[in-house]
Amino acid sequence: MIRELESNDGFLLQELLEKDQAFFMKVYGHDAASEATNLFYSSPNGVGLTEKCLIGLFENGGLIGCLDGVYKHPSNRDAYVGFLFVGPDARCHGRGTSILDWFSNECGCRGINNVLTSVSTINKRGLDFFLKQGFNIQTTKFDVKLDLVLSDLLILRKTLL
Repeated sequence: MIRELESNDGFLLQELLEKDQAFFMKVYGHDAASEATNLFYSSPNGVGLTEKCLIGLFENGGLIGCLDGVYKHPSNRDAYVGFLFVGPDARCHGRGTSILDWFSNECGCRGINNVLTSVSTINKRGLDFFLKQGFNIQTTKFDVKLDLVLSDLLILRKTLL
């Protein structure tokens, strides 16, 4: 089941993120502490909370994946995936695809034509995932600081049908 996450899901979200501390250390240079709070309350400059989407994938009563995105950003015809995460034990079984498909379908219902995301070149698994989902590399931003890690950032786009 996929549904929007609510503030009382914060503990479940934090517990999910802490299952892969190695990911956070590799990509961001710190552990997953307080990441759930950041996902609930952060959004790009100029984007209101009404355009924010934080969804979770639940199986057997547990949270196994999440997506943090915004509608109508950076333009009214675009949406942006800021974070997509599936717990280590649930990966490689189509669950990330399910979450992304849910978000993409919602975007289509809102008249959005494109879904964008950015992936650090350090995150090879994430890049491979988005490329398999039909995203294309649009541009590269060099030497971007992601929290504590300096990395090149690939900007990806998928046009919705």
